[in-house]
Amino acid sequence: MTAIAPPATEPSTSTRPAFLLGLVAVLVLVAVALLPDITAAGRATDVPTHYMGLLMANQPWNLLLFMAVPFLVIYLGLVPAALGLAPAWVGRAAIAFLAVYLTVAAAYLLRWAVWPLTDSGGWRGPVDLIAVGGYVLTAMPILVLAVLTFGGGSARAQTWWAWLALVVAHVAMTFGMMAPFVLGWHATGPMAGPLH
Repeated sequence: MTAIAPPATEPSTSTRPAFLLGLVAVLVLVAVALLPDITAAGRATDVPTHYMGLLMANQPWNLLLFMAVPFLVIYLGLVPAALGLAPAWVGRAAIAFLAVYLTVAAAYLLRWAVWPLTDSGGWRGPVDLIAVGGYVLTAMPILVLAVLTFGGGSARAQTWWAWLALVVAHVAMTFGMMAPFVLGWHATGPMAGPLH
């Protein structure tokens, strides 16, 4: 007579939440007790990029118009529809809105920021160019996405252009929050603030 082996048992799934909670607790303890304070460390600047200056000026309207409105439409309309979490019409409405809105914003910034800054030599180094240029260029992949969406382009191409728009917008935002001196700009002249 052959011995019957006991059935193989899988690891209990009930131990996973306890493990994750323990891991989170350890990481929180490390963050609070062992890591140094970096919130005020390093160099700071009183001269932000023009991107950040735009968002800080005319509070709260510029922040709402140039940051909150487009990102809310992206994250409440475009992304959920692309992930299948919202009806397709929500995504199409978001794309149509963003195509118009970001094109108008790009034209406005070309007229009132890019042209005057280029003409006067007022750019604050590469960080400033990437931040403002990225914001203006975000309209391009959105326009291509709109043409593909309403012109019958493939779903794969639409997905790539949607992700490209998100990447360009986030590059602009990241560089917009960076201090201009990080990539070599040195404050000189009347618009320069003290560097710490």
